[in-house]
Amino acid sequence: IASLDEFSQTGFNVIFGGGEPLLFPDTLIELISFCHKRGVRTSLATSGYLINEEMARRLVSSGLNYIALTLYSLNKNTHNILRGTPDSYDRLMQAIRYLNGLHSKLEIAIDTVIMAPNLKEIVELVIWAGREKRICLVSLQSVVQPFHSRPLEEWYKSGEYDFLWPKE
Repeated sequence: IASLDEFSQTGFNVIFGGGEPLLFPDTLIELISFCHKRGVRTSLATSGYLINEEMARRLVSSGLNYIALTLYSLNKNTHNILRGTPDSYDRLMQAIRYLNGLHSKLEIAIDTVIMAPNLKEIVELVIWAGREKRICLVSLQSVVQPFHSRPLEEWYKSGEYDFLWPKE
């Protein structure tokens, strides 16, 4: 990170993402703090599953500028099924409450993927986010072939993944 200083310009941003960065909390907090001390903006992409009250405080104290939380639907069932974890929705909503409660300058955003199981729930999610004063942005992405799957030219037609692709 320090070696990037000579190549970076004002507004340089380091994004921590890919998988779940909070699986390595101490290293992540150390890296965010290091960036913050150097004046580098930091962003974190996470499911929010591992954010408890202490982790929320640590993230804010580290100087994190922006956090994007993955929320597929306000329908608890839909979100949990798509995340593959039965308590994912509740833990994410609790993470939002913890982050909101700290009254920091941390920018909170929602990331979602548009796919068949949540297609009719996207508008409700965006309206909800617009009403939440602390949510600054909603990012929408269309579904792509699932990671770590065998490359298929028409993956969305395969029996394994066709349930993800919107039919309408």
